[in-house]
Amino acid sequence: MKFGPTTTNLGGRTRVLANTNSARSKVGGVTIDWSTVAAVSGSAVTLDGQVIPIGKKYLPYGTVLVQITASRLYGPAATNAGGATAASDGRQTIDATRRGAVFVLDRTITEDDDGIHIGEVFDAGVAHKARIKCGAAGQPTYANLEAALPGLTYASS
Repeated sequence: MKFGPTTTNLGGRTRVLANTNSARSKVGGVTIDWSTVAAVSGSAVTLDGQVIPIGKKYLPYGTVLVQITASRLYGPAATNAGGATAASDGRQTIDATRRGAVFVLDRTITEDDDGIHIGEVFDAGVAHKARIKCGAAGQPTYANLEAALPGLTYASS
């Protein structure tokens, strides 16, 4: 964890997923519980070109983040879709009852990037639907995500 004054330059970063002009970002960001994220077992290259070494933890842009009920930290959605084992800490529920506790990650992050506090998340605006992590094993359905994020709309290619 970093202590003392810190200057963060986000000027060079561009939004990968959301339209900059319409996205409603969470003021202050969210704090990630990295214990809910698995380390990569083989070297990985993300769709936005980042190389993730073996043993490192990362979350790709488009990951649906859900607040963990007990700790109030955030982790990736973990539903029982596709036969996956659902979490039992609050991350398994993505619906209208979880409004304000569900966000979409707007850039790929690693555990080493910014520590545990991440600012680039949003819950409304125009986004690229195909880039949001929904519909696969362990991920929420688009219908559930849209119920939790009623202000989310999709860009037409």
